[in-house]
Amino acid sequence: MQDLELPVSSSKNTALVSAGSVLHTNASNFGIVSKSISIAFSNTYCVRIFYACVIVSIVSLIITACRWGWADIQAIGERNVMQGWESARMVSDEQSWQRAVQRLYLAAELDEENAVHFADLGRAHEWRALQYPIWTRQSKEFRTKAIQHYLQAVELRPTWGYLWAHYAYSKVLNKEFDANTVIALDKAMTLAPWESEVQLKIIWIGLNLWDFLSEEMHGRLAQTISRSLAMQSLPTLRLLKRTGRTDIVRLLLDADQLSVFKDLTP
Repeated sequence: MQDLELPVSSSKNTALVSAGSVLHTNASNFGIVSKSISIAFSNTYCVRIFYACVIVSIVSLIITACRWGWADIQAIGERNVMQGWESARMVSDEQSWQRAVQRLYLAAELDEENAVHFADLGRAHEWRALQYPIWTRQSKEFRTKAIQHYLQAVELRPTWGYLWAHYAYSKVLNKEFDANTVIALDKAMTLAPWESEVQLKIIWIGLNLWDFLSEEMHGRLAQTISRSLAMQSLPTLRLLKRTGRTDIVRLLLDADQLSVFKDLTP
């Protein structure tokens, strides 16, 4: 007698296989979901970090802009004050000078990478030095401060010929006839050959340094004088007369210029 095979075992196997498949599928899906959540969380964290960095950058830019703006507000008013000194050819009073310098120092502190603020400080100290006879201790001290500030300015903006001219000019007035003075004169010649104010400073500096200059520098100074005569003849001739270097100047002038030059008074 044969045993009958019950179909139950087959059904159980099938059920077990199906259950196993479901569990495997669910486990896989859970893994995928978990991974997706992890990635989403990671992405959200990165986005938050990104936005935080952007906000910090914007705030930093706003603060910097405010500092620079306040620095300009401090400096602009004092530049107008210095223009008044220039018109009067003197500093109005000690209190005015102290207030101007205090505000210019604040501007330089707020915007320490701006060469203009240090140039303003140089001008302010230069004007203060002019209130004393050139041979006095006070004149030398204030002009030394001007030289220091001009040097700070040219270090920040080395292509500014105007600053190099003022730096060299102040050093000559302080009787500092050294290599740095000649270098500054060379920079001014190279960087600002067509600026009328710089041309006059170069001529004055060059004629006072004549005995310390090379033949090549003599030739370049002669070219500056020629350019200045073409652009501003009378102011140039008057300056040449004031330098007292008639022996040099006569060789650089044509007949008409020489005639005018002779009739000028220092």
